[in-house]
Amino acid sequence: MAPDLPKLKLQPYPVQWGLTGKPNPDAMVCLWYFERCREARSRENTAQLISDLLLEFEDKYPIEWKCSGWKNELVAELVLGEVQLGDFRERKRYAEYWFSRRWKQEEKIER
Repeated sequence: MAPDLPKLKLQPYPVQWGLTGKPNPDAMVCLWYFERCREARSRENTAQLISDLLLEFEDKYPIEWKCSGWKNELVAELVLGEVQLGDFRERKRYAEYWFSRRWKQEEKIER
């Protein structure tokens, strides 16, 4: 991992992953998704865009996902309805949208 990228809040690579033959995380992949999510904050449909990016990141790059501390803050903001302004119902809808899609994705992985 690249310790020179503090904004990514990269977590140490778990030793047990190395023992199972999983590849090393790619810090550039982490940076790419971080930057796309940051750019999405200034666009319309912020919550939808960030939700889609996070779900794609977890699906395509599970090792990088596990090592990226920055995504935890975005997930919390999505679930708490703080990513995008709006009334209560609208913010709740965004939170439920991410949460339901994320768990559907997790269910597919478990099968």
